[in-house]
Amino acid sequence: MMHWSKSFGTWLILFSWLLCTATEAQPFNWSTTPLTWVGYRYSNGTAIQDPSSDVTNNPSYNLTFDPTYAPFTLQMAATPTTGVFRIQVDGLTQWSVNSYIIFIANAANVQIGRVFLSLSGNSGDIGFNNNSSTVLVVSKGSQATNMGGWARIVQVPNTSNSYIDFQFPLATLYSHLGITASTPIKFYAGTSTGAGNLANINIDWMTTTSNGIPAPADFASLMEASITSISIGALPVELTGFSGRHYDGRTVLHWETASEINSAGFEIQRSVDGNAWKPEGYVPAAGTSYVPRRYEFVDQIEAAGEQLRYRLRQIDRDGTEEFSPVVEVATTAGPEASLQLFPQPAHGQTSVRCSILQPGIVQVKLFDACGRVVRTLLESAAQNAASFSFVFNTEGLRSGRYFIVMHHADGTTVRPFLLVE
Repeated sequence: MMHWSKSFGTWLILFSWLLCTATEAQPFNWSTTPLTWVGYRYSNGTAIQDPSSDVTNNPSYNLTFDPTYAPFTLQMAATPTTGVFRIQVDGLTQWSVNSYIIFIANAANVQIGRVFLSLSGNSGDIGFNNNSSTVLVVSKGSQATNMGGWARIVQVPNTSNSYIDFQFPLATLYSHLGITASTPIKFYAGTSTGAGNLANINIDWMTTTSNGIPAPADFASLMEASITSISIGALPVELTGFSGRHYDGRTVLHWETASEINSAGFEIQRSVDGNAWKPEGYVPAAGTSYVPRRYEFVDQIEAAGEQLRYRLRQIDRDGTEEFSPVVEVATTAGPEASLQLFPQPAHGQTSVRCSILQPGIVQVKLFDACGRVVRTLLESAAQNAASFSFVFNTEGLRSGRYFIVMHHADGTTVRPFLLVE
């Protein structure tokens, strides 16, 4: 967030410079500029906005989506100099008094600002607000000419819905919100019946803070990206789970993804010492998918007594790659049931290795320091007498002391760990 701790004269000069920067920017030609849209969903694969949202103040329009033809409420595209937001609404055929607002948060889920399109009468504004001040990119642009080329209404094919598209200069976004093209950010959309009134958000997913600044319902579960990744039309594959267990002379690996964009496949790699990695197989990916996907790979290996490590090399169709966290699998269970965590202290994704002695039902839960259940990490499931591992994401948890509790056939095993966010 940018803080204005300057004299009034300095502030006025800087604000004037930002206005000049915005004024000099020119919109691109919608009909000749190719755009690759990236859509936003929750990390569990569901759409951002509920199509049954109740908007009681008129005139206004529901933020919506069509599950068959247009499965996104909010999309974004970017050229080297210009960003574009696309919001899907129901029933809109012409401009109306309204405001369409995009909230932007950083990777820590803190709201850093908003981009908005405000309409009033026969004109409108496009601007930025960084929670302290506002910069207008377009002031009173004519709606009759689609906001002077900066904004437009587009019919969504095969539906009665409409897209509202509006452009903005990336240079102004970066300077006003204090981010760069590579900064991880998240988006959330809202609407208001009062032109330019950022405190009047009447979509049911929105709440209002005590100081009147609208806040998103839940940034923590939204997909994360950067302007750079958006500009190439790709978001990284979102891995939501990776686990492994060894029994009957084989290691069985399972992993899940929440969404995939242009994903080619997964190379499974194995290591004994954690340094030298050897490819053991390949599983084709879904390509592009906005629903959860589950994968399995079986590694036929006896390796009695050895500690095996596995990781995934996720490969995109354009040749880019990314590695998953490492899952450790013991080929024999120890003398007693045990829990092991890596890394310690925990931060981000944490690998949990469970060793049990007898086949039976196993359940793993996360407790806070007060003994309250925070999450169920592993639902009650039958496990063989061996060792198995899984990875869980600590996003959304506060720093502090926690306990992982494993209930199994031989009793209960507890392992404390420290989380640093």
